[in-house]
Amino acid sequence: LIGQPIVMQLTVTNNGTGAAQNLVLEEAVPEGLAHPAGPELEYPIGTLRPQESKRIELTLKGLKPGNYQNVIVARTETAALAEARVGVEVQAPQMVVGVAGPKVRYLDRQATYAVSVSNPGTAPATNLEIVAQLPRGLKFVSADHQGQYDPQRHTVAWGLAELPPGVAGTSQVVVVPTEPGEQRLRVTGR
Repeated sequence: LIGQPIVMQLTVTNNGTGAAQNLVLEEAVPEGLAHPAGPELEYPIGTLRPQESKRIELTLKGLKPGNYQNVIVARTETAALAEARVGVEVQAPQMVVGVAGPKVRYLDRQATYAVSVSNPGTAPATNLEIVAQLPRGLKFVSADHQGQYDPQRHTVAWGLAELPPGVAGTSQVVVVPTEPGEQRLRVTGR
């Protein structure tokens, strides 16, 4: 997931018959990933005797969603000896909210508004809260899908444990206009 550590276990083995001297691991961190030491990494291993191995842990962080090719090169002062490639997919949830309903309504006549939420991201969105802020001129009547009305804040809130990627849903809130003029219903999600 975006912002989470990506931990890679690297094993460097000398399969040859002679010692590999002044061995260094190098990596150009792909754009979209990050390491605290910067985008160009170098890790000196020193000498590896024949059939000797060394394990190293590399921790990167995903900055933006996408598929990245992580390339690590083992080299000596004179030549590149080996290269390893690892594909990394960074996933991120996204939340898009909206509201649709009648544009004109007479006083004291019910109006039903559809509050929508979708996740066009690549990972599940979790612990969502969708809040519809009712203007002063709209009186709350009801909400479906366990929408909770808060009279102190004049809001309706829905909670959702998880919204998988590519999924959308809609809830309804019913209100009655009590004051003339423009009344804007504002929906936010977090």
